[in-house]
Amino acid sequence: SGTAYVADCYVRNNGVTYVSKSAHTSSATNAPGTGAQSSTYWTTYSVFNVTDILDNFGTQYPQWAAQGFEIAGFGWFQGWNDGQSTTTGLAIRYEQNLVRLIKQLRLYYQGRYPGKIKTDAPFVVATCGFDGWAAAGNRLTLANAQLAVGNPALYPEFAGNVKSMEARGYWRTSGPNTAQNYHYYHNAETYMLVGDAMGRGMLDLLGRDDFTTWASKWPGANLSTPGADADGDGMSNEAERLFGLDPTRGSSCRPVAASITLNTIGDFTYTRRTRTLTNSTYAIWTSTDLNTWIQDTGATQTVTSTANEVEVVSVGLNVTLLTGDKRFVQVRAATP
Repeated sequence: SGTAYVADCYVRNNGVTYVSKSAHTSSATNAPGTGAQSSTYWTTYSVFNVTDILDNFGTQYPQWAAQGFEIAGFGWFQGWNDGQSTTTGLAIRYEQNLVRLIKQLRLYYQGRYPGKIKTDAPFVVATCGFDGWAAAGNRLTLANAQLAVGNPALYPEFAGNVKSMEARGYWRTSGPNTAQNYHYYHNAETYMLVGDAMGRGMLDLLGRDDFTTWASKWPGANLSTPGADADGDGMSNEAERLFGLDPTRGSSCRPVAASITLNTIGDFTYTRRTRTLTNSTYAIWTSTDLNTWIQDTGATQTVTSTANEVEVVSVGLNVTLLTGDKRFVQVRAATP
């Protein structure tokens, strides 16, 4: 009793966290959770995980409810306990566990928030900075494991979507609290430099153009030039990207998956790389002689399935065009 609380301050009582609604002085009657007037002065604080916010995004941020949210990427900066001299087993398994964590975090949020996160959402890892360049034993094992996951030679599936940032150079041996080396002595410079490094790493991953990201899925293929034809199937590497094909297999060159029946339905399907990744537009054009082409602005396009960043699109042609003996169709992709 007798403690002065300001509005929006946090206290914990009997294992529950509360937020004060207004400035007041504590007493037995307004004690958080137990006092008769608790609800007048306190609300229960229940945000302990990012899902507490995202599950109720519209309520938490009504001004952005219509806009919604996107999980653009992940950052990971951790490792004090795993690098202790008494936790050798954890340090040895750290690399394989971190690989699993990256994959599982992505899968979890993709399942919980479909369409709000990319399949290979960028993941930035900063190495533990404890002891700086003098790190040894389990500390060094941990730092090397954190660097390993960002090495595309070791983990090709992480090429272009996982980046490791070296942070040992940001270790400082002084700070406001010299008793807490496990909190980097509370040194603001250390935290600022680590945050800056992770931010630069994230910008690098987010700034990669989609062609580079797509090409990184085939680390052994020479896909550096969009206009080249790596597998010699007559389709450029860029065309294979836009239509969700495999640039290393010559047989993967036909995005149109069904023929058209004239004078009846006029439906067919084609594949394309997920549009949220390419930001491209796809239009249907038709011709009766292969010389003059007109855009079928009445054609419908419906995504029927999505897997491995490839969409299957069902097209319904404008029925007024389904006349005559023949009709040729093109699917044209336009990049921004």
